[in-house]
Amino acid sequence: MKKRLVYFGHWTNPIGEEMLSKDENTEMAFYERGATAEETKAALASANGYLLSFREISVNAELLKECPNLLAVGSRVAGFENVDVDACTEAGVLVVNQGGIGNEPVAEHVIAAMISLSKNIPQADRALRAGHIKGPGEFTGNDVRNRTMGVIGMGNIGARVTDICKGAFSMRVLVHDPFLTDAQITERGGVIVHGRSDTVLNPGGVRIGTAEIYRPVEALAEIVDSLVIGQPWEDDVRVVLFVVLRADTALEADLEQRIRQQIRTYATPRHVPARILAIPDVPRTISGKKVEKAVLQVLQGETVENTAALANPESLDTFRQLRDGLHNA
Repeated sequence: MKKRLVYFGHWTNPIGEEMLSKDENTEMAFYERGATAEETKAALASANGYLLSFREISVNAELLKECPNLLAVGSRVAGFENVDVDACTEAGVLVVNQGGIGNEPVAEHVIAAMISLSKNIPQADRALRAGHIKGPGEFTGNDVRNRTMGVIGMGNIGARVTDICKGAFSMRVLVHDPFLTDAQITERGGVIVHGRSDTVLNPGGVRIGTAEIYRPVEALAEIVDSLVIGQPWEDDVRVVLFVVLRADTALEADLEQRIRQQIRTYATPRHVPARILAIPDVPRTISGKKVEKAVLQVLQGETVENTAALANPESLDTFRQLRDGLHNA
């Protein structure tokens, strides 16, 4: 007796359809996409196999009761979120997916998007269609050869993107993937990245990048510079913001309110600082980077190491003066 395979829409690669159609033990049941839930259930009622395309219907315990002959369910892509694997396992139905089928097309799409952006192709296309091209060279882009590429997630697609970038464009590829060992990242052609580009706060267990606060705060005309830390407070962390004000400005209640509203509007309520204090200067490294960690060390009464790397180490004195007040309120 033939096994009935139900599928909707054409196969990604017609070779699979061609091979199975020649198998004398398999009956192919093709349906057009767009069928209703009832039509799909009727088609599956006598199916032995079901090949999902664009997730026509969820495969759950309820559907399995109506498909007593079902032996296997397959997804045409890597994802199978609309399949209740536990229910299928309990019913003795095999679940398979097509992990890796999109590796090459997705990786090539990434490369195409990268080159398109580097050459300003979208901008030039829109300007040309609108008749706004002013002259040659207006949308001259940049070459990607010998550039640095960052890859977050070094799975099959990330590894293929890395191969193309290194092989075709001699790019240096930096990689972050918490699920791979350093050896696996190196084996796949990546350079390991340790740490973060900015300090991360963690109030209430929610991770916040300091840049998410700096952008809206420093957009205010009264603010010249700013620095934010996550201060340990009552078994949690509270956000404390320090601001350098314009010479003719004082940190009054109205300005504090506008700072908080600005952060709330352009970030989230969790970004809003518990305390806002005015300071004369923001400590920075010789290269110009804000040193949130050093400020937190001072406020915690710890020793700041390598102060020689600071462009203005005397600015830390302000925070030593503020330490007791911040610990008490």
